[in-house]
Amino acid sequence: MFDLDTRLLQIFFEIYKHNSVSKAAEQLEIGQPTLSIALNKLREHFQDPLFVRIENKMQPTELSKQIYP
Repeated sequence: MFDLDTRLLQIFFEIYKHNSVSKAAEQLEIGQPTLSIALNKLREHFQDPLFVRIENKMQPTELSKQIYP
């Protein structure tokens, strides 16, 4: 397991706020592939999908709801 850095947490928070990988990437001024790689690292760390796609939106899992402040 790896340590979480602030950038990964920032990515998590942006996806949570926008319910969208593309909007989060735009907000953070990074490419969508880079954000997807980061999301996969977060999923690996937490052993949870964190977000599931429902009707073109990324909906948070129960664990994500617990993590988000």
